[in-house]
Amino acid sequence: MVMRSKKNIQMKNLDGKKMQMFLKIIIGIVPVLVFLIWFAVHQIEGKRYSKFFFESSFESKVVSFQSYYGRTVEFRLDNGFKLYFSPPIENKIKVGDLIKKRNGTYEYLIYRKTSNEEYELWSINNFNELH
Repeated sequence: MVMRSKKNIQMKNLDGKKMQMFLKIIIGIVPVLVFLIWFAVHQIEGKRYSKFFFESSFESKVVSFQSYYGRTVEFRLDNGFKLYFSPPIENKIKVGDLIKKRNGTYEYLIYRKTSNEEYELWSINNFNELH
């Protein structure tokens, strides 16, 4: 026959309470850590993309667009770049427009085809203001 003292039973209950508290803390901290990591990764990627855009020069056509719940519209260029606009975007940019950009600047020029199939300057935009 094994004799258990009240002290051992009380310690076991106390350890169980500590374990429950530890699990609650972990369950509360994990989502916060996941969010902070997600946020940091997106900030780093955004800065990296912005620097790459600044240093690049290109001439590319808009090949597609996608709307994200009416909050942002993403335009994809045939060179892989993406440009973002906040609604309303009427006539700011369309599929088929030509985008030209020099290196060392955030400004890019948008050219649109005219009725005689020639491109003419439509607008001048800044990546930092629209991105």
